[in-house]
Amino acid sequence: MNNVKKSIEPLRGFRELTPEEYKKKKFIIESISELFEKYGYGEVETPTVEPLSLIELKVGEEIRHRMFRFKDLGDRDVVLRPEGTISVARLVVNKMKNEPLPIRVSYVANMFRYDEPQKGRYREFTHIGFEHFGSRSVVSDIEVINIAIEALKKIGIESFKIKLGNEAILRKILSEANIEQKEQDLLLGMLDRGENEEFFEKLSRKGEEKILNVFRELMKTKENSVGESEQTLRKILAGFPAALEEYERVRIIENFLEWKANGKYYFDFGFARGLEYYTGIIFELYVPELSVAVGGGGRYDSLCKLLGRDLPAVGFALGVDRLMLSSQVKTAKQKSKKVGVIILEEDAETIKYTFQVVEQLKEVENLNLEIDTMGGSLGSKIERALKKNEEAIVIIGKKEQTEKRVSVKRLKDGVQKSFSYEELKEKILEFIEQ
Repeated sequence: MNNVKKSIEPLRGFRELTPEEYKKKKFIIESISELFEKYGYGEVETPTVEPLSLIELKVGEEIRHRMFRFKDLGDRDVVLRPEGTISVARLVVNKMKNEPLPIRVSYVANMFRYDEPQKGRYREFTHIGFEHFGSRSVVSDIEVINIAIEALKKIGIESFKIKLGNEAILRKILSEANIEQKEQDLLLGMLDRGENEEFFEKLSRKGEEKILNVFRELMKTKENSVGESEQTLRKILAGFPAALEEYERVRIIENFLEWKANGKYYFDFGFARGLEYYTGIIFELYVPELSVAVGGGGRYDSLCKLLGRDLPAVGFALGVDRLMLSSQVKTAKQKSKKVGVIILEEDAETIKYTFQVVEQLKEVENLNLEIDTMGGSLGSKIERALKKNEEAIVIIGKKEQTEKRVSVKRLKDGVQKSFSYEELKEKILEFIEQ
């Protein structure tokens, strides 16, 4: 009898949910999906079973060895998807060619990895993610980080930590030693798995003492903000101008985080993620109850090119099953609706002020916000807003930031009005609906 019972139990690492457990999962998914819609991320769906050749393009060595792979009845090599970004990127490349840029999409999907089961780590798990295609602007990086933080807050999580790194800095340092992309992927995979000794041993065999010293010094910057360790980092990267150029982008992101997540973030420049497609900023979110990250993401500017279209991109995914383990999750809901946001000058203070305005406006019921991150003239931005059927646009430049005001333009009749930061939340809907 015991053998029969054991044979019909769920496989190890796979779970069943009671109505009460599923209610919590559904609340998390619906709450975060509402947030994605508020920021203009339309939901898509991709296949559960994918060709092995697609997933192996850039999935990373660690996941490559932990995939559920098999031959289907057509004798094709297939896998149960281990992550969502590659499939979503293919969908955007193949089926959304005529959409105006940037393209924002979100998804909710089950993933499968043959990991060793433990608290917060399962062999079947649900990701809720979002991807921003078409923009190289640091504004799109900040938007994704901002929404990831907002997603936690939306379900009641206020106690969290953000760990940030930058794979562009690491790759540009390795490129100085003429280390090819494929070997870079292997080396950064070692860092992701915490195999630091193996990483340094492999570099040592190449005789790259300069590179070795740089990585040793970068790893000492852990737990410090960029601002606190700026002089140290500039000294470390002094011989690597390409890496220093990427560091300036990080400074703008930190300027935003000082406001958005003060005391809840840190930079680890020895940090890498196992997925091979990352090319820029990377970050993970942690909550006190778990030792594993509840979400992760970053910039990947070369993946879509492998799939047939050169589109820069940045994205993030949250592990729903891990979020369910947080005691902070509440059951309150917020409603949302829509308006375009245009930044005229992309300097650090104007970007930060824009996100402060967005933070205020997201509290307005029936308002769905979408930031234009594509650059170009004001006219081209308005044209994009019209194509997206936006009712109005919020316009913020250096003048608005300095005076702490916001310009709002109705698109149905072209009427534009200036509001103070304080009165905007109360008056914007009335103005739009006039």
